[in-house]
Amino acid sequence: ENYQPDEEHIQEQNYKLELELRKLKQCL
Repeated sequence: ENYQPDEEHIQEQNYKLELELRKLKQCL
């Protein structure tokens, strides 16, 4: 199997970053 937990972890981090960016944009 070519399961890559690191890849999934990166996607999760990107998701959280995206949420933070949306919060910041709403404040502006």
